[in-house]
Amino acid sequence: MQKFLANSSLLAAVVMAGAMITTPVAASEHYAAESSGSGPIRIATQLVLFESGDGRLLEQLRSSLMASVAYVVDGSDYASLSAIPDARQNGVGDCKSISVAMRNMLIAQGFPADSLLLATGKTERGEPHMVLLIRGKERGKEQTRVFDIRARAITSLEELMRLGYSFDGIQSAGGDDAVLVRWNGRRYL
Repeated sequence: MQKFLANSSLLAAVVMAGAMITTPVAASEHYAAESSGSGPIRIATQLVLFESGDGRLLEQLRSSLMASVAYVVDGSDYASLSAIPDARQNGVGDCKSISVAMRNMLIAQGFPADSLLLATGKTERGEPHMVLLIRGKERGKEQTRVFDIRARAITSLEELMRLGYSFDGIQSAGGDDAVLVRWNGRRYL
């Protein structure tokens, strides 16, 4: 079981990260501590500020990626999130490696890594699945857009949950040291 702990100091400043403007989720740092005593795990805190044209960019990248890789069913388990290959390397991939490819493409476009988190769960049919969450703010409201290889367009987290998706894990942070932490689509567990 994990406990979600948040540092209460708020950051007032908006930070420029490359071409994208980012802002912390609520506090300067978030940590999840595992009951196993393995120590604190850094939780991603950045949101991208969605601007006009970002939706178009997301769709262009999604279309380009889906046209360039072939989907294959792959039940491989990886020792870590950083071990999941980018589907563009071989031109084929499953939900995991195609989501990693989309994440890498967005980082190359200037999106902050902490706003791009892999999430695991089950589809409405109960099948194991991975998607990419694109966490941001638009007009002052937090939004989570989702890249899902099963969808024909970038969608929202709310839409996937309405369809019957359930979630059990989310990438802790944007770095190579990221791990999956328990998450149900709404909060850390």
